[in-house]
Amino acid sequence: MRQAELLQLAADNVAFMVGELRKGTKMDKIRESNEKLQYAEGEADKVMLQLEKELYYGPYEAKEVIFLLQLLKWSRSQSTVAGRRQCRVSNRAKYS
Repeated sequence: MRQAELLQLAADNVAFMVGELRKGTKMDKIRESNEKLQYAEGEADKVMLQLEKELYYGPYEAKEVIFLLQLLKWSRSQSTVAGRRQCRVSNRAKYS
């Protein structure tokens, strides 16, 4: 569930930054939040690379690896969509 935690952290930081920009806040708060966002992105990349490594070096047959890589690719695309959706929902709730 590390991926979900990182996705939530990223969405919260993006929502915060957008809200601060709308308020006209000083850039210091936004920079700090951006650093947290970049940390979450880096950690998420590490998680995904570890999953791919497990696929290539795990006890899987070639067909299974191809199927699991496709599933991983689909999962990434869904995470991106879910992140955008979560950010929009967070913005509506926090800044309506």
